Amino acid sequence: VDVIVNISSSPWTLRKELSRERRMAEHVAHHGSAMVPLIYVNVCGMQNTGKNVLLFDGDSTCYGVDGKPMVSCNDRFTEELCIFTIGEKRDVLATDDKLLDALLAGIREFDRQMFQSNVKWIIGLSGGLDSTINATLLTMALGSQRIVGYNMASRYNGPEMISIAKNLASKLHIAYHEGNIEELVSATANTVDRFGYPDKVVGLVHENVQARLRGHLLSTFAAIEGGVIINNGNKVELALGYATLYGDAIGALSTLGDLTKVQLIELAHMINRRLGQETVASQLLPKIEGNSILWEIAPSAELKDNQVDPMKWFYHDWLIRYLIEYPTHNVLDVMRLYISGEWRTLDVAPWLIHYGLDRPEAFIADLEWVMNLWTKSVFKRIQFPPILTVSRGAFGNDFRESQLTSYRTPQYELLKQEIVKKAPIV
Repeated sequence: VDVIVNISSSPWTLRKELSRERRMAEHVAHHGSAMVPLIYVNVCGMQNTGKNVLLFDGDSTCYGVDGKPMVSCNDRFTEELCIFTIGEKRDVLATDDKLLDALLAGIREFDRQMFQSNVKWIIGLSGGLDSTINATLLTMALGSQRIVGYNMASRYNGPEMISIAKNLASKLHIAYHEGNIEELVSATANTVDRFGYPDKVVGLVHENVQARLRGHLLSTFAAIEGGVIINNGNKVELALGYATLYGDAIGALSTLGDLTKVQLIELAHMINRRLGQETVASQLLPKIEGNSILWEIAPSAELKDNQVDPMKWFYHDWLIRYLIEYPTHNVLDVMRLYISGEWRTLDVAPWLIHYGLDRPEAFIADLEWVMNLWTKSVFKRIQFPPILTVSRGAFGNDFRESQLTSYRTPQYELLKQEIVKKAPIV
């Protein structure tokens, strides 16, 4: 055999090319001098399987007898004709910002396959990190002419966030509209009063009314513009059900639904480097000092006074990926990590300490808070828009769920007791 050609139809996920290189190294170790060059040829494009939108990166590569890449295609996620000589060595593209290329390709392909590239994309622009990144991705992928942003403020939206949204639209050269929804909120409360529920639009009901009214308005704007809505939710919000059904959980496509907040922070820096300017405002990005995270503007739904998202960023991001992404684990594995003390050797350890979760009673209370929200929000994830998949553990086909109540096994209760015993006696 002079050369092996591997013809593949393999969906791309983060760092998949590194996994392939490890496999090649295993072949070299096993076959030694019997190794021959291998040409890996992969398909490009997108496949919409319902809940999950899969990407194919191409990334066709010729590996040498040492198992290392010799030649690879340069046009990621795009068809390319690459002519080379076996044994030739060329520079291989770095993969540092491949996530950005993947998201842009996914948006383009979804837009082309589903809508023939002729609809407008409607996006709610709150001024927050997620909507900022989403609007920028849409514009980078499709241009500015078909993107329309809407800032729909209530009395809880501060002028700084509105200003960030407006400045972003100006930088991206997209159409932008802003207005206030307070009149609609009041009208809804008055209507509910007349249905026999006086003064009931308060608290969480009042928060959800605002979110659903924004969804209602976006749907109306989309109908007027002949467009479709892009969803701004991220993976942590999706896992915890931190979204309002028929409010901010609507859309034709979820571009960020397989990305945690930490990954979005990294993506923001990629975008700013690629564009050579501060498109994603620095106020939205945290500063890490030692084991502390400092937000100039902390993530918030802005649905009530002084509201800040309840997530423990960096730790909850890790926890959700640990539970859902390959190789998958369960909550018992997390508890065993804690009991054994092995968690202290992990990269996430400083964040557990930062949030006070090195205290056993705080750790178990937080873990149960996460798992309770996770279980209760399955129905939201089932009704969520199709998710652009970038990991080996996206909600949908990768991570299948049933709408069942949670059940705490005897083993769980034993592990919980063991953790609680570690708590110091006051």
